Amino acid sequence: MYSRKENWTIVLNNNIDSWGLHPDASQDIARFQIPVTTTTSSLEFFTMYFKEKNNVTELVMAWDYLEARLPISF
Repeated sequence: MYSRKENWTIVLNNNIDSWGLHPDASQDIARFQIPVTTTTSSLEFFTMYFKEKNNVTELVMAWDYLEARLPISF
C-alpha cells in the first residue's frame, strides 16, 4: 500500500516472501487506487476489516482519522 493525502494505492503482488520492502512491480497482480476520507473517530493501529453494504463487500482500511474502502464483488 502506498498512502497519499487524497488516495491510497493498494498493490496485490505475486511475491509473498518480500514483505513489501523492495517490491518487484513485474510481479504485481493488480493495483487499485482508492479515495481516502476523514472519519470522526481515531484508530491507534492500522485496521482492516470487511463490511457488507448494499450487497457489496468492502475491504475497509483505517488508521488515525483516515479511512479507505475497496469494493469487492464476487
